[in-house]
Amino acid sequence: MEAGRRPPSLPGHCLSRRRTGGPGSDERRTGCGVPPPRRTGPGGAAPRGQDRRRTRDASPRCRQTAWLQRVISEHGWPGLALVGERGADESWLLAQHADLDPAFQRRALDLLKAAVEAEDALPRHLAYLTDRVLVAAGEPKVYGTRYTDDGDATNLRLQPVADPDRLDERRAATGLEPAAEYDRRMRGH
Repeated sequence: MEAGRRPPSLPGHCLSRRRTGGPGSDERRTGCGVPPPRRTGPGGAAPRGQDRRRTRDASPRCRQTAWLQRVISEHGWPGLALVGERGADESWLLAQHADLDPAFQRRALDLLKAAVEAEDALPRHLAYLTDRVLVAAGEPKVYGTRYTDDGDATNLRLQPVADPDRLDERRAATGLEPAAEYDRRMRGH
């Protein structure tokens, strides 16, 4: 297929791929490509219907990341022109939650930056993915989109932000609400 031409099924696939996984998936504990813990039945045999050769690569989140990698390889960043706004939202969410593959997330961030510059992606997507990549790198966030807590949902607080005096200026440039409004929303007020 020619570069830049929309494959007829891509927007629908963007929407359906995101729905197949979820925050409680096992791959969050072990990572893509890590063999799952062995579950054995009586006598050490695998329970009926369980394939012992299966790895975490078969987990929903890992399959979604692999799928998005293929889309990007074949078509470039799935931006507005290729998949429309809803498909672009869904594609960004897949990249945003590809935490088990930080190298891919950084690559996706570079492609998303270029798409935003070309007005083919939403700046707010760039803000969220930028901060997500910075979390993995252990660096201060740029847009103030990431919070942390004490592990039990108490003491919710903004993760460290670079140049906090200009935070609202950076947020406004990407279409995000002021940090104080976001903070109220994050705290459920």
